[in-house]
Parts: sequence; structure tokens; C-alpha cells
Amino acid sequence: MRRAAGLAGFVLVAAVASAVDSGGTVFVVEPRALSWDELDADTFDPGWFLPDRPSGDDRFLLDEMRALAAHEFDLEGPDGARIATLGDFLSASRGRDLADRTAWWRALEAKAPEWFAEWGERLYWLTFDDALFDDGWSPEREHPRDGIAEGPDWRLRDEDGAPWSQGGAKVLHQAAIWIDADLAAIKEVESDFDRYPDHAGADYEAIHPYEGGAWRGADAPHGAFAGARLYFRCDLPFPFGDYECDLRMLHRRDAEGRLVTDIYSPSRDFRWLAGRDVFLPLATGAGEPAGHLLVRVYGFDLSGVPDKETHRRRALRASLGNLRRNAEAHARLRDDDAPADDGGIPPFTVRGRR
Repeated sequence: MRRAAGLAGFVLVAAVASAVDSGGTVFVVEPRALSWDELDADTFDPGWFLPDRPSGDDRFLLDEMRALAAHEFDLEGPDGARIATLGDFLSASRGRDLADRTAWWRALEAKAPEWFAEWGERLYWLTFDDALFDDGWSPEREHPRDGIAEGPDWRLRDEDGAPWSQGGAKVLHQAAIWIDADLAAIKEVESDFDRYPDHAGADYEAIHPYEGGAWRGADAPHGAFAGARLYFRCDLPFPFGDYECDLRMLHRRDAEGRLVTDIYSPSRDFRWLAGRDVFLPLATGAGEPAGHLLVRVYGFDLSGVPDKETHRRRALRASLGNLRRNAEAHARLRDDDAPADDGGIPPFTVRGRR
């Protein structure tokens, strides 16, 4: 596994959610009712779904993370505590400084060297995450302890069909991160767009959801779904000016009941932009929730701009790292208990600022 360096009928007017301050007015976009058959080019076109998996020989990070999440660990910690699941392992690593975590890791490795030879590399990137929570963390700089595990690139091919067979080579980057939070907390901070300019490494000139740009529905056989449509504008180095993005997001459940979020953009400033998140729920050996393993594929190509792989990896690090930091903080500070995962789309509020 290589190490690496994110970016959806009635029309409802956005409601004011807080007072005007120096940064503008925060508003909420109330979701409108929508059926799956009403999804279209103005909301989310399902024709932009990425393929379910690589059509060639590229390694698929989701397969590797699913295997890790389902693996029976059968380890005993230095303190005698049983580590039966990935949820146990990651939870036991929390609250330790680097020296203590390293000693804990080495003690486990000494007890099960063959097991660590098989699984240790994948686990390392998920477990050692102290740099991510440092005040100076920046997605500009790769760090071996930011809790982000990256898989190899996934190249879209002609056999993947339109739109992926059009317009030249398309490369998706793959990464995974553990988020010790429930789905409602994750989706709440993900949809809190008024706070995005405050994210580490953010360079937004503008960002906000569209008025009327949120929806929810539930149809057989697709089940529950929800989505949002987002605008943002970012600066580019001289002499390129800036770029605009009309981003579409759709939250749904897949055939295995996992929460999936798809994104794409039809913006003229991009030759293409698309991605997909899959959330793997984790639990302890005692059956208690232990957060989620988020596996992401993501790629884009700006029109007329010589963007590089380093730029795309920076965007991937920024989106994953900020989402984890903010979701875990939100879950800790929330007054009420985390809502149980009922197999639908968790409640969240789409917020913006103008």
C-alpha cells in the first residue's frame, strides 16, 4: 500500500438560521420532497455514478478495507484487554500519545508477528493519526501519521462507458480514514458549508448551497436518499485566475446497506470531476459502535489548467482530514445521544452563508 499525499417539484426559499455577523448571514436550505425518477441534470443525474469497481486490474481499496473491517483479530493487548475487531483495535489506540501508542503497537506486534506481517501496513496508516489533530496540521504537507491510508490509482477505461470513455484518461485516487463518529455527526459537518472557509488548508473565495438545492426521498427499489447542490469558487495561481464548481451530491444506501455518497460536477471549468464515499460501520467485540471506516475514490481534471497529481492528492487529504477532525469534535460536543443507524439517510442540515 503506497502512502499519499473533495471534493446535489417545489422551489423553497432558504430560511435565515442566525443573525448577520461580519461574515454574512447563515441560512438553511430545507430539503424538498423528490422521487428517484425526478433526479435529473438540475439535481443529480445517476448517469454520473462511478463504476462499482475497477474494470481492469487496478487494486480496489474498498475490497481491502472491507476485509480488514470484517477480520477477526484475536489479539490480546499489553493490558490483557481482548482485541477482537478493527473497532476494538482502533478504539484501544485512542487517547495515547505517540510514545505510548508506539510501545503499545510494538507489544502487540511482538505477540503476533505473522499477523502483523499480513495486516500491519494497512493498520498503521489508520492507527497513527496524531499529526492530524495537531494545531499545525496542513493538507499541503504529506505526513506519515495523519491517519489516512491510500490505495493505488484507479484508471477509468473505455469499457466503463459514458461519460468515462470520453475526453481522455481519467484517474481516480483511493484513500481511507477512520472517523470515530456516528453517521449523523459526519453528515452534519459535511453539510455545514458556511464553516468550510475555516477548514485547514481552505482557499475558497465563495462557497454555498443553492437555494432549493437540497432534497430527500424514498422509493422502491432505491430506498431512502438525499442530496444537495453546492457552488464554490477557488483561487488559482497566476496567471490562471480562479475556477467555479457546481457540485452535485447524493446520499444513498447500496445493496449491502452501507451509506454511500456520490459526487460529480458538470461545470465547464472541469473536464470532469467525480467521487464516491462508502462508509463501513465498525463495532467492538461487545457490539458497541466504534465509528466508521470511510473509503473514498475521487478525481478531477481542470480545463485549461496544468493541474498535477499533487494537487488532487492535496484536495483528498484536505477533505478527508477536515471531515474527520470536525465530525469527531461535533460528536463529542453534541448534547444529545447519537441517533441509531436505522438504515436510512441520517438527519443533517444543509447550511450556507451569504
